[in-house]
Amino acid sequence: KAVVVLFLLASSGAAFAQTRPFMWVTKSDTATVYLLGSMHAAQKDLYPLDERIETAFSKADALVVEVDETEINTQAQLQFAAKGMYPPGDQLDKHISAKLLEATDARFQKLGLPVPYKQFRPWMVATLLELLTAQRLGFDPLIGIDMHFMGMAKGAKPIIGLETAEQQISIFTSLTDEEQELFLEY
Repeated sequence: KAVVVLFLLASSGAAFAQTRPFMWVTKSDTATVYLLGSMHAAQKDLYPLDERIETAFSKADALVVEVDETEINTQAQLQFAAKGMYPPGDQLDKHISAKLLEATDARFQKLGLPVPYKQFRPWMVATLLELLTAQRLGFDPLIGIDMHFMGMAKGAKPIIGLETAEQQISIFTSLTDEEQELFLEY
């Protein structure tokens, strides 16, 4: 049995451009596990991946990812968006400091995007800013390493998610106002 496990790498694609790929291999008498650093968004010049990475995937019987995004449907996306918004009559400025609100406004202005974000909770604003900033830098979430391998695995080998989309949403929704403010500030 061989399994490829992808994990999020909070880094640039430079780790993949080096001579040694950011991948570990561990073996027992009965199994081999390939552990590969992953990014949810990438630039086109990341591909083709190192041949050793592609070979490891081809040998694997299954793919293990953070969340099996091939199973995320429109309903899950709407749930994520709904949980990231305040109810009518409530908004962001009631939950974060004026200084952070001003910095957030400046960040959206710098991105040149008139996004009506004040209905969003701080964790959703932070997520949105990360996505928009990555896209401005040429990173595309549709060609991240996880999506690359999930596309290849779909219908060919099992895809195993370590978490569900609902579990990830619950992490964000369980944050206190103070924790959400720190997340946005970071």
